[in-house]
Amino acid sequence: MKSRRYLSDYRLPSDGEGVGREAVYSGDWYLFPDPGMARNRWLLPLLALLGWAGFAAALLPLSAGGTTFYSLLPLVFAALPLALASRTIPAFWRATSPVKRSDAERLSRKLPAAFLWMLILGGLALLGEGALALFRPERLLPGDGTFALGASAVAGAGGAGFLRRKTLRSEIRK
Repeated sequence: MKSRRYLSDYRLPSDGEGVGREAVYSGDWYLFPDPGMARNRWLLPLLALLGWAGFAAALLPLSAGGTTFYSLLPLVFAALPLALASRTIPAFWRATSPVKRSDAERLSRKLPAAFLWMLILGGLALLGEGALALFRPERLLPGDGTFALGASAVAGAGGAGFLRRKTLRSEIRK
């Protein structure tokens, strides 16, 4: 079922016969006042790429962290905000000021939240790997260094993206 959240932002034109009419956007337009948004056009896709590379690097080699639930589960769940951030990036590239309310909310609210969850879940995976190294060092394998680097890449990409959240703020055009 499609969401009706933005239904009130559109109206049907009253002229014509009623066949083939297209909805016209009549909602508020939003601006991105920060000039740093142009730099984000290149930074955010690179952060998403870094996150996916870290995710793959952590899970590909055989490691004890990749087989232990308290280090594996946070990293696996980090794929959800990583996918949300990756899915939002094409809308970010298409966004030219002013933008519709749906695009402004996706960029201003959902993208920083996705990066924050990447930071939290990547950090939890790294903490799980550290706990494994501290309490069960005999279980460590050579791939655990790669797991730790991959988890830190996911957390680092999330942290860097979350720090750029101020450039994604939008305001209603007056």
